[in-house]
Amino acid sequence: MSSQWYYQKKGEAKQGPFSDKELKAKAAAGEITPDGFVWKEGLKSWVPAGKIKGLFETRVAAPNQPTNQLYPLQKPISMISRLRQPATTPWPI
Repeated sequence: MSSQWYYQKKGEAKQGPFSDKELKAKAAAGEITPDGFVWKEGLKSWVPAGKIKGLFETRVAAPNQPTNQLYPLQKPISMISRLRQPATTPWPI
């Protein structure tokens, strides 16, 4: 038999019962948030929904991209050659 879950957000009415599948679907839809509390028979007290393993999908971040991949250059710029160029000013000296 499936667990019967109840959900309550601070200051709001208790909701439920929900099956495991219904609770997960509500979490995926944003109807249940990690800062709300859940309870089912067998738990000593209400626990934060974010503490229930597998309730909220964890997203794996994409690996960090090197900065040169974000803004690729057409040709490499040599800093040394740029330093050798005479400085120009927008006003006469």
